[in-house]
Amino acid sequence: MGNPFCLKGRTAIVTGSTSGLGRAMAVALGEAGANIVVTGRSSSGGARTLEMALSTGASAVFIQGDLRKQEDIDHLIQKTLDTYGALDILINNAGINKPCPTLELTRETWMDIIETNLNSVVFMAQAAAKVMTEQHRGVIINTASISGMMVNYQVAQGSYYAAKAAIIMLTKAWAAEWASLGIRVNAIAPGYMKTEQTKKSFTDPACEEMVSCWMRATPMGRPGEPEELGGAAVYLASDAASYVTGHTMVVDGGTTVY
Repeated sequence: MGNPFCLKGRTAIVTGSTSGLGRAMAVALGEAGANIVVTGRSSSGGARTLEMALSTGASAVFIQGDLRKQEDIDHLIQKTLDTYGALDILINNAGINKPCPTLELTRETWMDIIETNLNSVVFMAQAAAKVMTEQHRGVIINTASISGMMVNYQVAQGSYYAAKAAIIMLTKAWAAEWASLGIRVNAIAPGYMKTEQTKKSFTDPACEEMVSCWMRATPMGRPGEPEELGGAAVYLASDAASYVTGHTMVVDGGTTVY
């Protein structure tokens, strides 16, 4: 019996992989042998992730795009098929955050969060599932968050909570819809992670009390590093998780146990 965690010969698109969590998961899948399609808005970030993915020995390409646009989604899918002939894994990770009290929320900010964190996830999953249905196989992994399960101390970000909670429910819905088509759908819910997006929280003295509260509420007492999502991503993408679907795997150092 071969290694059930091996992804050799499989092709993975990792959205939002030009930095942070997406970059770390792309590299982890590359280390497991997958062909990696790096995608996101930043050309410089994409180039860096591509370099890191190639350094694992994997085959990798960077396809720049804005997944709020259907034409960019369609281009990404077609270019992936033209390059590798299949799409086996989608890590649906693109996301942004703009914390804002609801009483001060503008329609523009709300739509920016929802278009990026939810709508792009929906239509990227739809496009991938159409390909996977024809193959009668495929894996979709959505990046959710513990912020889809709980309200973070001192952070007013209702639009972000709404989007991430929706992703958790959609993961279940798609798992039920697509299981008979050979497609597994799961999610990863990270806790407090050190990334480019969260750098201000962990370095700004004005955020010290808030971060201290987060860490007191986290049994492991520290934030996670992006690389610590790699194992979860590889597991859910691999045959080792062949009977796992509709599940949200929490990777949070224990924050949600209380």
